Amino acid sequence: MLLKYKNRGLCQIQTTFFFILYVLGVFSLSSIPDADAARTVKVGIYNNKPLVFMDDTGKPAGIFIDLLEHIAAKEQWALKYIYGSWPECLDRLESGDIELMTAIAFSAERAKKYNYTYETVITNWGQVFVSKGSEIKSILDLDAKKIAVKMEDIHFLGIRDLTSKFSMDCRFIESDRYETVFELIEAGRVHAGVVNRLFGIQNKANFLVQETPIMFNPIEVRFAAPKRSTLDILSTIDIYLQRMKAEKDPFYDQTLNNWLMAPSTWAFPTSAKYILVGVGLLFLLFTVMNLTLRTRVKHRTNELSVANVKLKEEVQTRENAEEELRKYEKIVASSTDHIAMIDLSYSFQAINDAALNAVGRFREDVIGKKAWEIFNGTTAHNIDKQRLDRAFSGQVVKYRAWMAFAHLGQRYMDVVYTPYVNADNKIAGCVVNSRDITERYELEKKLENAQKMEFMGTIAGGVAHDLNNILSGIVSYPELLLMQLPEDSALIKPIKTIKKAGERAAVIVQDLLTLARRGVANKQPVDLNEIITQFLNSPECSKIQSFHPDVHIKIALSDRLKAISGSSVHLSKSVMNLVSNAAEAMPNGGEIIITTRNIELDESINRDAEIRAGEYVLMEMKDRGMGISQEDLSKIFEPFYTKKVMGRSGTGLGLAVVWGTVMDHHGYIEVESDGHSGSVFKLYFPVSHDDPQSPARVADVQTYRGKGERVLVVDDIEEQREIASSILSALGYAVAIASSGEEAVSHVSRHSVDVVILDMLMPPGMDGLTTYREILKVRPGQKAIIASGFAETDRVKEALDLGVGQFIKKPYTIGDVGFALKKELMR
Repeated sequence: MLLKYKNRGLCQIQTTFFFILYVLGVFSLSSIPDADAARTVKVGIYNNKPLVFMDDTGKPAGIFIDLLEHIAAKEQWALKYIYGSWPECLDRLESGDIELMTAIAFSAERAKKYNYTYETVITNWGQVFVSKGSEIKSILDLDAKKIAVKMEDIHFLGIRDLTSKFSMDCRFIESDRYETVFELIEAGRVHAGVVNRLFGIQNKANFLVQETPIMFNPIEVRFAAPKRSTLDILSTIDIYLQRMKAEKDPFYDQTLNNWLMAPSTWAFPTSAKYILVGVGLLFLLFTVMNLTLRTRVKHRTNELSVANVKLKEEVQTRENAEEELRKYEKIVASSTDHIAMIDLSYSFQAINDAALNAVGRFREDVIGKKAWEIFNGTTAHNIDKQRLDRAFSGQVVKYRAWMAFAHLGQRYMDVVYTPYVNADNKIAGCVVNSRDITERYELEKKLENAQKMEFMGTIAGGVAHDLNNILSGIVSYPELLLMQLPEDSALIKPIKTIKKAGERAAVIVQDLLTLARRGVANKQPVDLNEIITQFLNSPECSKIQSFHPDVHIKIALSDRLKAISGSSVHLSKSVMNLVSNAAEAMPNGGEIIITTRNIELDESINRDAEIRAGEYVLMEMKDRGMGISQEDLSKIFEPFYTKKVMGRSGTGLGLAVVWGTVMDHHGYIEVESDGHSGSVFKLYFPVSHDDPQSPARVADVQTYRGKGERVLVVDDIEEQREIASSILSALGYAVAIASSGEEAVSHVSRHSVDVVILDMLMPPGMDGLTTYREILKVRPGQKAIIASGFAETDRVKEALDLGVGQFIKKPYTIGDVGFALKKELMR
């Protein structure tokens, strides 16, 4: 901080006083020890006013010179000054050509090369100066500017490191003197220059320059000696500096006051006569002057103390700000989000490591480039420019889009453009924050697809339930009619056609139930190899091959395939649908390869299916067909979505049934296809440790006939009661009917029956399970059969556990009803 005296008269008196002391000192020269006995110290000096410099007469001057000469006088040192440029002085110090260097900033790096005094003479800062009228106000304004610096200056290193942290592209012009830095600014050859703060304030009036608020790099300026020299000179200087700072010697404060005030013009007396006359006056006034000087020194010392406190506060404030800035730099640098700054020219000013890794570029290849030059192909040029223009107008722009990155591939990004302002509170650009939300987006799509499948399954289930009731008459009555017609009746063929059509419709209904996740019957341990083999020998497989004679099926089944728990009917249907799909995909023929094997998984097979660790049976079906496009892959399991030939196998339910079957078996399905060279379907089923069971053989219908046993049919739909009654009557049973659970309980309480056939769903009254519970209260041990258009639900299983012996599915067939009755009566 500079202190300025304005009292010119006082300065003249002081000058005269010191001149007299000089004259008096001449008379005492005889008392000075011989020069040969004094120690000669070679001292390096350079121009850095007011710290050290050569004055107009060629004499060394400055704060460091005054302090050193004061110490040298007391220690009887003979000082030999060696003048040079700053780089020359450093070279001489390092080589040992000088024993002491003045006004050199301390740093850890320099301390490895030189020895320093422990005591700091003065603290200084680096400061940026610019030409008159320049608009440079902040560190960010220095980007892409030419900056004059003194070569090997510590503030040159400081400004270079500071601009590098902000990823700024600055060009530094090196000179050998601070005066040259100001000359370059004044001539307009550079935009700004860096000097130490004390030099700038002392010398700015001599040049057409002005200071800026940009201060940085607080340093301690000390004396230094070569690394290999003895430390006696530095130690002696430290002792004197400590004493002077402790106010045992006021020379330190006087020196700072002399050099840190603005210079005043004065002149020596023009005549020795006036000087001699003044001697007497000065001696008389000496005491008064001494008191006055001490008072002023003390006053200035207090001012310096206050200024020093303020300077320390300013330093602390700046250090806190720099610390906060470093924290933000670390946050931005360590963020996984892609963060960048773009200015109003659409060019990158800064970018973090995550964004650089994503685009596969180096920072120097990005800074200064246009946004669309770096993210070429991610978005259209005009769209990107429009979004940036909206941000530059003050809007916060948000959007999501798929983007292609060199090292990451296609990623779904959540992008936000936020405008930022400069020191004048004007928009200077925007901060771009891009977050990779690909995984979240795919999870959302997965949830959306699952909800859609659940919704469509619910609709399909409701339709299937109603169709089952309707089909009962079409499937059941033809059987009854065929039993009553003679073998040569002309009606047999059309009735069989009706029956076959009803059975085909029942198969479609069963597909709908599978889709609705309500169609899997009671699961048993089954051998998947046996199911595949039986299908390949079935009429359904022969029919597919008749449509596609150039398609050949090859199998590679594991010899020791473990059992799975499931429904052989539904698993066989899934195999059929996959084979049909593969054949349709190869219109010119080809191979379908079916393989099975045991597999143990410990993590997900893909990011869409989180498989629990454990043992699985894998069935893999591969074709060499046209493949499935990426667009179709997301739709192939939707009901009624098909690209097959309608009339052959194109119901649109095939893969939806496969998906429903796999889900009901607690399995997982994976599809691989590149869209042009075939597809691979992988079905994973959990292993069952029970032994596979062979399917029960169904006896001839004639063996189902009854002997007048009493059967109570309970169903809320009249047509279903009539169909069941007709079938049972034809089989020789005595039939009673009830239209509700309440009516059935009343009938059983009054009449004894051998078997009760209960419909599971009878809204709005009691369902089959509740009805059976009430029946057991009045007829413990009552035999019963549950019937339903759906498969076994949890309530059906609960009824079976309660004592119900059999379960049959609608629509009724004579074989199913007769077999279940015989089995229940024999239980």
